[in-house]
This record gives sequence, structure tokens and C-alpha cells, in this order.
Amino acid sequence: MKDRKIGEDRSVRSYIARQVLRRLNISSTLDGDWLYDRESTQQWWQTNGTKVRTAILAAVAPVSVNYDVVVHMRLGDVPFGELTKKKSCYHMQRYGYYQWAFQRLGIENGARVLLVYSTRWKSQPEQQTASQAYVDAWVKRFQSRFVVETQSSSDPLVDFRTMVCAPKFIGSTGSFAFVAGIGRPDNAWCMPMLGPRNPKTYLLSKTPPVWMIPIRPLLHAEVRNRKITYTDVDQVVPMLEENGN
Repeated sequence: MKDRKIGEDRSVRSYIARQVLRRLNISSTLDGDWLYDRESTQQWWQTNGTKVRTAILAAVAPVSVNYDVVVHMRLGDVPFGELTKKKSCYHMQRYGYYQWAFQRLGIENGARVLLVYSTRWKSQPEQQTASQAYVDAWVKRFQSRFVVETQSSSDPLVDFRTMVCAPKFIGSTGSFAFVAGIGRPDNAWCMPMLGPRNPKTYLLSKTPPVWMIPIRPLLHAEVRNRKITYTDVDQVVPMLEENGN
């Protein structure tokens, strides 16, 4: 299959999903299946996961990734618009999530870390500025242990390949990172706990897969309770340092 450039107005997840479905003739659209918070969804992946992984790897041309681990951050439109929604599955991950993921994957001090992100996905200028500020904050935090570089690409397919082909991968909330992780041929990746989409609570799964880190993210209700928004980066970043359990 020839490579196909995907502009920022299209979903790489949808593109990859179409390739998977075409190859496997699977009736599911995969929409919502990345949430992994329903027993039926987990059963679906247990049944079809191997075939899906094989199809994703066949649909993505391999690239060389010269880093020890690639970390994806979901930014741009998220999490800024989530405060107004009754239900939301998009949250910012606390630093404890990354600490746990680094430990699980055996990432040692001095490792080379590539942070992949986009500030421009369906976002307004104010959100783009705040997104970059969050990236800068995490880069500074990670640099206390690792050699950190960033990749902010205008081509999501480039980022997707980077995540799939990385020696190890740490994802963020969302289908983009989930499909990149589930397409990997190993368990050398981590994903946030994807609990029920309730703005006030975030129940952790009792039987998460090995790649899912059981730490609650920063809840939107916590941000609202302090009468701030996600564009108040200087006030939100300290909240991300707090223990989520």
C-alpha cells in the first residue's frame, strides 16, 4: 500500500482504521473501542487484537527511531474544551503517570526521550500558546533525568509512524496514541487508565491490561473547583504534580 499524507483536517486514526477494516473485513468501526472501559470492548480486543495489530503494521511503512522511548502528549483542542462537557474521556496526565510508565518500561536516567505533540489540532491561538507552555513544563521536568527532544509535526502520519516504530512508547489519552500502541508487536508501551467518562469521578479498572497505568488523571472538576481554566498553565502545572490516587 502506498503511503498517503494526512492533513491536519483528517484523522489518522480513521485512516488507519479504514485500512485495518479493509484488510480484515471487520464490521466494527473501531470508534469508541479505544476507551477500553467496557467489558464488551475488552472482549472485542481480546478476540481481534492480534489481527488488528498485524493489519496496522502492514499499513504503516517502518521508520528508524533513534530514541530510547517516545512520549506522546495529546494537546491542541484538548483539554481546553473539556471543561464544558458533561462527559469527557480526555484528561491531562499527572507526572506520576509518566514516572510509573518510565519505571515499568525500564527507562533509566540519561535515556534519550522524544516528546511528540501537536499544538494546532482543532485549536485556537490561546489554546496553542497554552499547549506549548505545557510541553515546555514537561520538557523541563523530564530533563532532570533524561536527554529530551521534541517533535511537533504538521503531518500526523509522521508522528504515528514514530510512535509505532519507537523502541518503547508512552501514550496519552485518545485514539491516536491508543491505535499506535495497540499496533505495536510487543508490550513495550503504556497508556493511561481509561475509566468511565464522568466529570467528577474516575473509577479505575479492576482488571487493566499490562500496558495500562492505574493512576487517575487530573479531573476537570478539580480545575473548575479552583475557579481556573486550562489556559492558566502556571496554576494547573502544580496540580499535575499532585498524587492522583
